[in-house]
Amino acid sequence: MGTVSQSTIFSNTFQTIFDLLEENLTDTGSSSNRTKWIYSAYPDKDFDEKNDYPIVVVDPATITADPLTLSDVNEIQINVPIYIYSTSNSELDTISDDVMDELEKGIATLEMNKMFNKRIISTFTDTVFRGDIKLHMRVISFRFTFHHD
Repeated sequence: MGTVSQSTIFSNTFQTIFDLLEENLTDTGSSSNRTKWIYSAYPDKDFDEKNDYPIVVVDPATITADPLTLSDVNEIQINVPIYIYSTSNSELDTISDDVMDELEKGIATLEMNKMFNKRIISTFTDTVFRGDIKLHMRVISFRFTFHHD
């Protein structure tokens, strides 16, 4: 995990969040031979069995630059949406809680990377079908304030 700076804000913000989740979330899936369940985009491979789920997708960061303030602190708002797909509503809730908990426990890592004021800006829940599989999906959009020199 590289240090987030103004010149690496997209790549290292993503990697910081991805690494925190990959290193700390417990895979609740039923398939014991899975090697991966956290992704940087929805996988291209066909997930056509229930035991291919749950999966977590960390989307790339988007940013909004705030103008220079009277305190001369330049801030950039970083938004990171995280998608969770599960075949069970209760599992969806559990993983959603775990994602929020791991980002809270990783606050020291986030702040070391100048990512402050972690907050949820929105959530969205839906049911989607992937072939014959009914999936419960939730998007949790986090926002961080990045302070740069």
